[in-house]
Amino acid sequence: MLIDRILFGKPFNQTSHNVIEVLKQVMSASKLFITVNDRKTSMVLKRHNPLELEEYQEQGTELEEMLCNLVCANGRMMIHIPDLEKDPLTARLSLPQRLRGGSFLGIPFKLEGGLTFGTLCAISPVPNAYQRWEISLFSSVAGLLTDVVQLEYNLLRDKLTGLFTPYYLDVFYQNCDLEKYPLGVIYMGLDDFKAVNQYFGRSYGDLLLMQVARRTEWLCGDEAAVLRMEGDSFAVIFPSPTLQGLINRAQALLAALRKIKLPSKEAWLTGSIGIAISERRTEGIYGLLQRANSRMMWVKQGMKNDIAY
Repeated sequence: MLIDRILFGKPFNQTSHNVIEVLKQVMSASKLFITVNDRKTSMVLKRHNPLELEEYQEQGTELEEMLCNLVCANGRMMIHIPDLEKDPLTARLSLPQRLRGGSFLGIPFKLEGGLTFGTLCAISPVPNAYQRWEISLFSSVAGLLTDVVQLEYNLLRDKLTGLFTPYYLDVFYQNCDLEKYPLGVIYMGLDDFKAVNQYFGRSYGDLLLMQVARRTEWLCGDEAAVLRMEGDSFAVIFPSPTLQGLINRAQALLAALRKIKLPSKEAWLTGSIGIAISERRTEGIYGLLQRANSRMMWVKQGMKNDIAY
């Protein structure tokens, strides 16, 4: 998933490292950790743990996961537990002896759509350890980490269709070795889409683009990356392609478009497609896209509703 690739990318990892470095200097916490969550399990991404206790090392990972799940289940709110042993939320947890009676802070990371993707947590062996300014700082840096992910997510996702944006190419394909990891591209443009907007309105045109996006994703499968390039143009990137496989996909896409009837009588949507496969001389992902786009434009400016490869 896209969110997983962001979480393990350089911007979030570097910001997470900096956050831990700042918090360990100023907070009363004996343990700080940042987790990422894949909707099934939690994994610690960054950790500061000066408590070299044998019993904690044995129970630490399990405890971190339990506390992370507790924070995630609490919705958008931060959890502040002054006494881990007495609070109803944690009294039944199997706590290391050193942390019994300690205090805990935890806050979830959530995208605007409500998706929880991780947590920031702090543990102290001392009850009531955190002062008001520490809690405020903790909340602020958690917001910073959330903003880093949200900004990158917004850059990578087209607001209208939910497809990837061209920025996705810079993040995930800029240094791709196309000789070692060959790629194939289907570049599709909708025929006469400007006229569709003029006759039926931009609102209808937007609905049409969203419908095309959903059909393209469904037909191309999970292994493909589907991008909205600009206007009515879409690019689909396939790993380890064959020419015949791409032609079959392209034919299926054109057939799906022709099933979309426009409001006027006897009018259906059509598209033009260009196909390209990386070769030894291909100059990166943008060179590959340019070849596919040129072939698409040749079809679009000619007979339309066809494929060039």
